[in-house]
Amino acid sequence: MARPAKKKALIAKAAIELFATKGLARTTTRDIAQAAAVAEGTLYRHWHSKDAMAWDLYCQRLEEFVAGLRPAISDATEPLANRLG
Repeated sequence: MARPAKKKALIAKAAIELFATKGLARTTTRDIAQAAAVAEGTLYRHWHSKDAMAWDLYCQRLEEFVAGLRPAISDATEPLANRLG
């Protein structure tokens, strides 16, 4: 049996893929559960709603994006446009 953290990661991956392809409004918790091969109730062990899940996943990805930008932003040896390229 998969550990809770592993299941959460599977659910998150499935949700992101479905949100990207179907959109948030058209993706159901049933869709996510089926794509992650878990019971629908398993989603609610990690998030209290689909919207809470979407917000959590958005915030996680935003933090990862910002962390990736930090080195380019903090290095002022060349113009920002060059550093971001």
